[in-house]
Amino acid sequence: MSGGGTQQTWALLAAAAGLVLIGSMFLEWYTLELPEGIREPRADLPTFTGFEGLRRADVAIVVAAVLAIVIAVAVAAGMLASSPALGVALAAVSLLALAVVVYRGVISPPGLVILGVDFDVNVSFGWFVSLVASLVMVVTGALVYLAGPRLEFEAGEQAPPREE
Repeated sequence: MSGGGTQQTWALLAAAAGLVLIGSMFLEWYTLELPEGIREPRADLPTFTGFEGLRRADVAIVVAAVLAIVIAVAVAAGMLASSPALGVALAAVSLLALAVVVYRGVISPPGLVILGVDFDVNVSFGWFVSLVASLVMVVTGALVYLAGPRLEFEAGEQAPPREE
């Protein structure tokens, strides 16, 4: 299977998605939602970028995106062309980025407590950009792996017996 050119194309698309993911961290990720009792119809509610709204998760997202870019550039340069390691690594760091984005946007968005009042936040445009970018990273990471060399097991090798 000769997928070198295709593998490089997918890798470059993954690198571009990693750059978009980093850029999305500068966009508005969250908007503040006032509690029911203190709603002001014309209130200018603060917004938060990915860097402002995330606690430590922003570092995980940026590190995963940078690693994906580095790995994708290595694939595009033809490094370790006969090994599936880079394809597997690209898919893995892309999955990490997607998991953190989904976790901090849907499962556990950050909250804000001011003077004992609990404020909710809603995801905004930047979060959706990061979601799309991380999804593209995952898909292209898988395609890099599928277009390149695959993990192989010895013919006589068997999976260990399952204990029940």
